[in-house]
Amino acid sequence: MRIPVKAAVLHGINAILSPLEALMNRGARESILGRHPPVFIVGPPRSGSTLLYQMMVDAFDVAYLSNLHCAFYRVPSIVERMIGTRVRRNKIRFVSDFGKTRGYHGPSECGRFWYRYLPRFPHALTPELVSAAAIGSIREAIAGLTSASGKSVVFKNLVISVRIPVIAQSLPEAIFVRVDRDFSEIKRSILRARDQIQGAESWFSVRPSNYTELAKLSTRDEQVTGQVASIYDEIARAFTELPVDRTAIVRYTSLRDTPAPELARLRERLSQLGAEV
Repeated sequence: MRIPVKAAVLHGINAILSPLEALMNRGARESILGRHPPVFIVGPPRSGSTLLYQMMVDAFDVAYLSNLHCAFYRVPSIVERMIGTRVRRNKIRFVSDFGKTRGYHGPSECGRFWYRYLPRFPHALTPELVSAAAIGSIREAIAGLTSASGKSVVFKNLVISVRIPVIAQSLPEAIFVRVDRDFSEIKRSILRARDQIQGAESWFSVRPSNYTELAKLSTRDEQVTGQVASIYDEIARAFTELPVDRTAIVRYTSLRDTPAPELARLRERLSQLGAEV
């Protein structure tokens, strides 16, 4: 298959600069993660996580992976050092298409960054399924990005919702922010997504650990009900298994209707957990 020129150029730049990125990351002091802990947004798909992501990077003094960072997914720390501040000065546009934002400065889930260290499938992972080298590489990469920005980095990649134990093993300083939305609203939104994006009978987004059983259910409604319930259950179980409480909760309805006080409440909670944003 012929690779488009743009994709080929980006691939080449990523490949050429990645050894420099690795060298810079090895020089980052891990203690910076204690001063500026990473923050992970988790929840089922269509729970309002993208809106929260956009609001956090717009309202708080944090770093994040933009669409531009994601174009250079193997060297995000270099991108951050070169143009990260300039990216953050841009006003965030509160527009997205099923989690995909617009513009170079739009916040990105950037699956390509995470798939450097963790497999695409299965989505649900525990530390026993991940090599010690991968665990260490994630820590090194996040320490490097944090060092480059000098701020806590906010991440939103919903597959992490069923990989919390892996992230917690690699980054015990991490803070996890769960988005809570009315169950029926999430279900309706996922069903619409299945109709519009992948076809009514196709699975949409995050696959919890019981995905194989859920996919065999006879109706879409049963599948989506099980999907949402299972993801929330897995998040709740992972939260209870963290050595110490490193969690926060955001209510989608409050975020949508009265964002200022909900963000203020979140900022206070993050401050309690050591992230001054």
